[in-house]
Amino acid sequence: MSEKTIVFFDLDDTIINLTKIHKEAINSGFEKAKSIDECVKKYISIYNQTKYANPKEIFEKVFNNENIESANELAKIAHLEYDGYILKNLNDNLNPDFNSSIEKLKTNNFEIGIITQGKEEIQSNKIEILKLKEKINPDNIFIVESKDCETYNSIKEKFPNFKYWSIGDREDGDVIEPRKANFNIVRFRNPLSKNYSGKALNDYPEFETLGECVNYIIENNS
Repeated sequence: MSEKTIVFFDLDDTIINLTKIHKEAINSGFEKAKSIDECVKKYISIYNQTKYANPKEIFEKVFNNENIESANELAKIAHLEYDGYILKNLNDNLNPDFNSSIEKLKTNNFEIGIITQGKEEIQSNKIEILKLKEKINPDNIFIVESKDCETYNSIKEKFPNFKYWSIGDREDGDVIEPRKANFNIVRFRNPLSKNYSGKALNDYPEFETLGECVNYIIENNS
């Protein structure tokens, strides 16, 4: 490589299988609420009919639909249970290819980073629990409010004279927007991800494992 290259990984549903834990955590939240209010027994069937992915929206919408007097309090309790379940089960849901993939990139003299979208506290807790700052330079880890072209361009400014790659599961935030900022892209095709809905575009590479994504980058980083 004639110039330095940095590869940015997405966190949720790329480094970790968040969708799997999300579903389990939602059920854990309902179970916690059910232990307080027996009426909650029927809530899960209502939840299965909703399209809300955000846990706050899920619990608030479902409980309020039943006009339960304690709906808001139940929603808060369920959401706390959800957050606790997510953090407790992160390590068991780390992508099995992640550690070997970053080691392979390091061996080939690539820099590694993370760009993750979400609330600062929640994403920071995930990063701490997974000990990602022991594996990746903390200066290369970015928690952002939005994965848009402007965000990617601002991150590029911190790495002048680099080539840039993005690996993630979402076509909008991990493919379309970084490409607008002149990132090279490869999509991690995670069929379990709530964000995976096929391809709207057909002019980019995608693979089912992180190992394949990394191999593609190494072979095509010219």
